[in-house]
Amino acid sequence: MIFNVIGLLVSVMILGGGLYYLLQSKDDKESRNIYLIISLIGAIATIIFIIRLF
Repeated sequence: MIFNVIGLLVSVMILGGGLYYLLQSKDDKESRNIYLIISLIGAIATIIFIIRLF
């Protein structure tokens, strides 16, 4: 249970950081691709940990 809560917090931070930097780098196409991938990984991890909590 503790592992799931910690994993959920970390994945939400990864998702938030990826989205933040995605919005910050509007002009650089390569950076946008990298931050989009990071955001998707954070979103998938968040969904997985939410499912594991219930």
